[in-house]
Amino acid sequence: MATIQISAIRSRTAAALAALSGWKESRWHADLFGHDPLTTLHKGFAVDVRGSTPRTQEGGRRVGHQLVDTIIGIKWAHKLRADAQITDMAGALDAEAAAVVAVMAMAHTDLSSISLAGFAPRGVSNDGSHIVGDFSIRVTHLYSLT
Repeated sequence: MATIQISAIRSRTAAALAALSGWKESRWHADLFGHDPLTTLHKGFAVDVRGSTPRTQEGGRRVGHQLVDTIIGIKWAHKLRADAQITDMAGALDAEAAAVVAVMAMAHTDLSSISLAGFAPRGVSNDGSHIVGDFSIRVTHLYSLT
């Protein structure tokens, strides 16, 4: 397994989501995404890096690199119509499931593993126009120390 930069993992995650029909990466950082209509769009998403933790077991540090777990966060939005909220919630959950499948199917050639780390509570954007969700994955990979 070769080393991989954390920025490459973030980019690969965004590319996996962008390959889904109708999905588009936001130009806004994930911390800002979904808070107001200017940062939110139907099937829009933002990918961020929530942290990396070195592994101390299972091999841990090796010459020139370290095995780490990196948490990648994915925030997404789905339209919410006032007259079809239940239908749109079902559509949003289906879209989230497709996003999870796409991310989990990323190539593993330079990654030790990818696992689902969790889901944050889904909510509604401040203007009530979108359902906003958030999930994260744990990626185990070699980080270069040289």
